[in-house]
Amino acid sequence: MILLPLIDILEQYSIQEVENKLSTFFCAKNRDIEDFLHTKAVAYEKAANAKTYLIIHDTDEIAAFFSIALGIVDIKDLQSTTQCKKIRGYGRTKAEYIPCYLLGQVGRNDCFSKND
Repeated sequence: MILLPLIDILEQYSIQEVENKLSTFFCAKNRDIEDFLHTKAVAYEKAANAKTYLIIHDTDEIAAFFSIALGIVDIKDLQSTTQCKKIRGYGRTKAEYIPCYLLGQVGRNDCFSKND
């Protein structure tokens, strides 16, 4: 299996080819996951709202995918000073917001088991 950034695929193939390939992904347990990859992943990638990575099986099928976005955690209302110190780290004693990565979507294709 290999990990491919969606942006790299978009640079090599037409939008139609990419969307056709993405439409082969099925996730019956969570149609929102399926819908994201089928209809939103390309737009989010182009707008730099999220970065999607495809896990491609040796058969060239999409085995799984995940999307990551940048986010902000509001820590100004944390009650524990110990928690604040741990989260802020060194050099950010007054920070009220901390940048973070947000794991937005994660899905495995129904065509593959967890053992594949």
